[in-house]
Amino acid sequence: MPDIALRFNRDTIIVDGALGTLLQREEIPSDECAMLLNVLDPELIADIHRRYLMVGAQAITTNSFGGTRVKLAEYGLADRLDELNRAAVRIARSVGPEHILANIGPSGLLLEPLGTATFDEVFENYVEQARSLASEGPDAFLIETMADIADARCALLAVRSVSDLPVFVSCTFDHTGHMELSGTSPEEAAGILEACGAQVVGLNCGLGPAELLPLARRMAQASSLPLIVSPNAGIPFLDSAGRTRFPGTPDEMAQVAVALRAAGVQFIGSCCGSDPVFTGALYAGVGDTDVICRKPETSELPICRAADVQELLTILRAYPSRPASGGEILDERIASALADLPKRFGAAPFASSRTALTKDATTWEDDGDGGQMDERSTLSENNASDTSAVIQLQQAVLCGERTHMREHIDAIVAAGIAPEHIVERVLTPTLKGVGEDFSTGKAFLPQMMMAAAAMKVAIERIHELMVAKGTDSTAGRVLFCTVKGDVHSIGKDICVTLLESQGFEVVDLGVDVPIPRIIEKAQSEQVDVICLSALMTTTLPNMRDAVAAIHRELPLYATDPHHGVAVGGAVVTHEWAQSIGAYHAPDAPSCVSLIQSICRS
Repeated sequence: MPDIALRFNRDTIIVDGALGTLLQREEIPSDECAMLLNVLDPELIADIHRRYLMVGAQAITTNSFGGTRVKLAEYGLADRLDELNRAAVRIARSVGPEHILANIGPSGLLLEPLGTATFDEVFENYVEQARSLASEGPDAFLIETMADIADARCALLAVRSVSDLPVFVSCTFDHTGHMELSGTSPEEAAGILEACGAQVVGLNCGLGPAELLPLARRMAQASSLPLIVSPNAGIPFLDSAGRTRFPGTPDEMAQVAVALRAAGVQFIGSCCGSDPVFTGALYAGVGDTDVICRKPETSELPICRAADVQELLTILRAYPSRPASGGEILDERIASALADLPKRFGAAPFASSRTALTKDATTWEDDGDGGQMDERSTLSENNASDTSAVIQLQQAVLCGERTHMREHIDAIVAAGIAPEHIVERVLTPTLKGVGEDFSTGKAFLPQMMMAAAAMKVAIERIHELMVAKGTDSTAGRVLFCTVKGDVHSIGKDICVTLLESQGFEVVDLGVDVPIPRIIEKAQSEQVDVICLSALMTTTLPNMRDAVAAIHRELPLYATDPHHGVAVGGAVVTHEWAQSIGAYHAPDAPSCVSLIQSICRS
């Protein structure tokens, strides 16, 4: 196999299409691990690879998308990580492609502040998978479908720590043109990933070819790196029978591929809903052509300054943008360490100043679109003597500041507002405003999650005060889980956090929950609302069956306006939810509003 790096910015390369779509056609159950087929039925995986090769694919991605320890543990396969990942590369090599891309998907862990996982924990998960894949000698790594720039950056740094092979990183964007979990724009994503050592950057999944084209053009203008773009076969929808349909056609994909090539994209493939027919159309349209040269624009870098080595290390690990690190070196003995850290984490190098560092000099600035709150804004509470207690509380929620939240609540109570009125009059309208900004693309999940975390602290203090008065109550009781066969928990976890921040008691059953357990817990816990989540189209029939079983076994949730079943997830539509007799919440803020309306009805 030729060195893939020698082809960068030279000729257009066709990448294969969806693997999961073809496995579904083989009637592989949705609750089975696709990677287990690498050892149980390697010929099936090899046959799929061959079908893509026969129609023009020049780069084959390995069947290792869910190969981190955390993802494999969901199927009880964590101890087979090395075996399954190495087998994926060997199968790809057996069919003789021009290039093998070792595929890595999201780790299954959610980084702070959206989740509870630390940088080091996520980093080690990626390192373990990358080391296994690298041992079989692929041509390059393809990290793809990343919805959080911090996660993408962590994966990239992890792969680079164990391999010198080229690393492709492809992110997924929503209809607003931002990465869903971090709110990062295509331009900012390209800059961050290039600074951290990616050799190819790009976009995949989430959107169809027509929707990804303008985002690809924006990324092309922001980066000099080769680009990879793999759209879905259109935006999926559910038919009347609950089956997932992708409306895109191979001809439409090929037409957009011509435009992608004109924008300077070198690696062109397809994602969910596609098959070898799409790949053949791509090859017929743009295969064996030269890459179009482009002249990207440059942009200013955000700035990150730290007062000492440990503080710099902490920031460089967690900061989900490309910082231009600056500092003043006091001790020549630590100068080399300070110089090495920015290089390791993709920051610009230190300036060589000789004056002393002081804690007062620490700043953290980001004028880009990295999707994170300005660190300085969290330090501004209690800085105006004429600011009312209510406004201070609202500002603390908006900034995600939790340290003085209890004092803010006590100050409002001391000003004469009863604890039971604070949620309705102050907290709920504040978070609703964040939710409205989220819906219009002015705010993103990090802001919402930080605001919700601050509100949760406020709610805890309010409950303490109400218990002391003998007036404690709850906004309602909610059961939440993903349906049988679906192990994706990010959307559910975000909804649970927001609900708890609004005073709801949530019974979180986790993921992949069978129908009998849902019914048993709903009855024993006497919940007001049952919430079911599904991210995969293949598990929608399980959601439909769960709603039907709940209505049959617990008719209260079908007839009583104070109770109900709510469904949501990326693949769930309002029309389909209505067809199965369930409420629908398209996102986390609307989930909170919906459950509030049910419990208050």
